[in-house]
Amino acid sequence: MAGRTGTWRRRAAAFALAGASLCAAAGPGRAEDRVRFAIPAGPLGAALTQWAEASGRKLLSSGSALRGVKTSGVRGDLPPAEALRVLLKGTGLSYENIDPHAVTLVQLRREGALTAEDTTELAEISVEGAGQGAQAQGYAASFSFGATKSGAPLVRTPRVVNVVTRKQIEDQGAQSVTQALRYTPGVVSQYGDTDSRYDWFTIRGFAPRRYLDGLRLPFGAQGYSQARIESHLLESVEVLKGPASGLYGQSNPGGLLAMTSKTPTETARGEIELLGGSHDRKQAAFDVSGPLDPEGRFLYRLIGLVRDANTQVDHVEDDKLFIAPSFTWKPTDSTTLTILGHYQKVDDKGGGAPTALPALGTLYPYPGHGKLPTSTFTGEPSYDRFVNEQWFLGYKLSHELTEGWTLRQNLRYGEVDTHTRRVQNYCLSAASCVPTNLSRYAWAFPERSQMFTVDNQAEGRFSTGELEHTLLFGADFTREKAGYRESDLKSLNVGDYDAFDPGSGLSVTEPPVVLRIDTVQRQLGLYVQDTIKWNAWTLQAGVRYDWAKNSTDRSGPASGDPRPVTSDDEAFTGNIGLSYRFENGFAPFIGYSTSFLPVAGVKPSSNPSKPSLEPFEPSEGEQIEAGVKYQPDGFPGLVSLSAFHLTQTNAVTAGPGGLRSQTGEIELKGVEFEGKADLGHGLEGVVSYAYTDAEITRTTAVDQVGNRPAFVPKHQAAAWLNYAFGAGAAEGLSLGGGARYFGASFGNEANEFKTPGVTLFDASLRYDFGRKIARLQGVSLQVNASNLLDKKYVATCLAAYGCYYGDRRTVYATMKYRW
Repeated sequence: MAGRTGTWRRRAAAFALAGASLCAAAGPGRAEDRVRFAIPAGPLGAALTQWAEASGRKLLSSGSALRGVKTSGVRGDLPPAEALRVLLKGTGLSYENIDPHAVTLVQLRREGALTAEDTTELAEISVEGAGQGAQAQGYAASFSFGATKSGAPLVRTPRVVNVVTRKQIEDQGAQSVTQALRYTPGVVSQYGDTDSRYDWFTIRGFAPRRYLDGLRLPFGAQGYSQARIESHLLESVEVLKGPASGLYGQSNPGGLLAMTSKTPTETARGEIELLGGSHDRKQAAFDVSGPLDPEGRFLYRLIGLVRDANTQVDHVEDDKLFIAPSFTWKPTDSTTLTILGHYQKVDDKGGGAPTALPALGTLYPYPGHGKLPTSTFTGEPSYDRFVNEQWFLGYKLSHELTEGWTLRQNLRYGEVDTHTRRVQNYCLSAASCVPTNLSRYAWAFPERSQMFTVDNQAEGRFSTGELEHTLLFGADFTREKAGYRESDLKSLNVGDYDAFDPGSGLSVTEPPVVLRIDTVQRQLGLYVQDTIKWNAWTLQAGVRYDWAKNSTDRSGPASGDPRPVTSDDEAFTGNIGLSYRFENGFAPFIGYSTSFLPVAGVKPSSNPSKPSLEPFEPSEGEQIEAGVKYQPDGFPGLVSLSAFHLTQTNAVTAGPGGLRSQTGEIELKGVEFEGKADLGHGLEGVVSYAYTDAEITRTTAVDQVGNRPAFVPKHQAAAWLNYAFGAGAAEGLSLGGGARYFGASFGNEANEFKTPGVTLFDASLRYDFGRKIARLQGVSLQVNASNLLDKKYVATCLAAYGCYYGDRRTVYATMKYRW
């Protein structure tokens, strides 16, 4: 029962293996809840997968243990625990809990195992499942798969990993990855979530590397051909805090983002949704999945979305076409191959993002005029445009060997092709930067990136005496080729453009290209990590060695010296952490990790007549973190509190005259708290808080020493509560509400413009018609409101002419049918 303390008397051992029968996506359940099962007789592995998906639970098992085992199936409305006992009857297997959110199979003869005929009532088994079961998933995940490269229980992982589950994404109506992370501590959106081209945000003060299904996504030569992943594709979003080079190689010290795609399910399922609302947003999406054959050897999934929408800024659109097919083949019980791909096309008039506005008129009122409307557009409707075309194709291959070893290979190739045209405003000087006397120019900056990446892994689960090991060996390789083109700057208005009264439009043609930047980045890395469990102790240690080679060619009239610059860097990085889980659910931990990241550019030349060709050294980072997690037996949630101290050295900073040099150092000290739980009686909640003391401790710009880095507020807090009514007149109704606070921050290292703190409120309402009307089973209506009180605020100010408003109130209604 929810709210009861755990009565578990037996604990799981290392027999559990995450393999082909590992079912992902999770949710709290209750022992008295009944689920309709229709699982036919046949292979036990396929039956257990269907059980996990139908019940919204997670099951960890060994494919070798299931090989050749049959079950008589189960049908009817049963509690999940009872259905599992029926499936396992006569198979020689039973189950145990390894975590409040997961169960694993055990041999019947194993001492302390529960027999399939045992009728002892168990405490609540809150577990995670995939596919259809994901709809029942709660807010609190218990395992990390993307961020840790293995199915590690979060409560035992000696570092902080924040996981946003599919249910939280849907309940909060998140339409992008940035929106999905709004309630995550230490994650800050840089432009108020008004840029529909990219997801701009920082983690603990640094821009993170992004990964999809364990493989890095392209970024481009200048960052304009970085991939943007559609939120409908994702099963979860994980944020690994702190340096992550020990597993992934090149990264900033703040952390990384690991996204996990939805994959084919063994149970036939589907959903169709229609969405509409603010800014004439019209959107249709679908997600269908299931087996292609009776044996469940061939599975498919198809996800699609089409959107026609405007934004809060005049003339700026947010249109998209997205399709994502995937296919799974299971030639044997121990081998699984999943092919994943997606295609996305964006063609947004207005440039896909708001234009930069002056501080006077946004951050500060302009005498006689006040502040500019949030709909202000200073570009040219006939010229401004953003086009994005991206596609990816790859696979995940897994094969279980004997003796507890699993081989995996993840591979992907993809391209991101963007073309951006903007009319940008600027000021001749900061003192003269007023909204009624702006200058403007037209320019274009297309960029294309192509990336091949592969990650090979061998994972073994075994024991040496009383020590239980999860040993991971890996070798990965990445090659990204990118080409950036920048046009000349074509002057349109010089000190005579009035943002309050734009007047009639101008006819603008695209200027010629004057700068070409072509880059090739390669990374080869070897890594090993061992997670050792001994009773309540968990020690996790990993090391990695990387070879990184980057080459940059600049050409064109604006390129300066056209000679290529090549850097060859090698780095040794790692992580080590220790955790101890007490019987009462508290798990204190401490950890240390390091990072490195090659830096584009060359060191300043001592001879002005002879440009330097010596590349910058890679930046380096290190972090020490200590904290405590809380997850007692039977508690469907996870609470974490941590304190950290991280430092980045070899940071490149701009000194006098804009000259870039590499003498910078940034230091961050902070405390983060996150709690996610099913509170019982229909209540689920998220609470988070982050305090960050950030400081530039060394730079060539002496006047910046002691300043705060950009986009790092000192305080950040958020809370969300969702309530689902039980049996009665309001059955089927769910209400949600939340508040987000972001403290004051600066938009640049000079700390010239300070944006004040802001508190925003969100709300949701959902009604499941099928709870009252049988013929409407699967039909629901959901309404989400973001920035409910329509707060007008400035999210970021980069410079005197570089300010951006945050998103005003948006309200979307979604009609959905699931089967």
